[in-house]
Amino acid sequence: MCIRDSFNMSHLNLQDHPDVGYLKQEHIGKVIAQGLAVLYKEQPKLPVDYLAKWLLNYSATQKYGQELAHKEQQRNVLIEKHNQLQEFVAKLETQKEQERQALLSRDSKFRKIVSDHKYHEELLEKELPNHIEQYKQLTGAYVGYNYFLRTKINEDNGEEFGHLDPCLLYTSPSPRDRQKSRMPSSA
Repeated sequence: MCIRDSFNMSHLNLQDHPDVGYLKQEHIGKVIAQGLAVLYKEQPKLPVDYLAKWLLNYSATQKYGQELAHKEQQRNVLIEKHNQLQEFVAKLETQKEQERQALLSRDSKFRKIVSDHKYHEELLEKELPNHIEQYKQLTGAYVGYNYFLRTKINEDNGEEFGHLDPCLLYTSPSPRDRQKSRMPSSA
């Protein structure tokens, strides 16, 4: 009588047994079945050693494949970030160029107003401060008049100080503007 005959397997339901479920998992049962198929095909002299080495080689190959997939995924993420950064930089450059063109347009309009206007003194109150605000990106620009008294020319003051009536231009940036402005620190 054979051992197999003496062991009655009829009382075991192999389909419901937890060990069978464990062995049927894709990463276990399928791998063992592939290894046994290769073992049967090759029929080496030391089948247990051959199967053990095949399983080790299979494991190393799977790990290498996972590492390659992970590196490829990281590479794709970096490429996507690089492309997004390039798009962002291109948008910034476009925006900067548009701002520069708008500034040049405003400057040429102001110059045209100045060249076409008959009385430049009239421009000092509104047009000039507005132009300075926009051109220097200030929050405010003010023009103040400083009148000097006209003095008679005499021997003490000389002719050079006799008939002064200048206009003083004064811009007043806010504290925020001072961080951006190129004004000397004494201003």
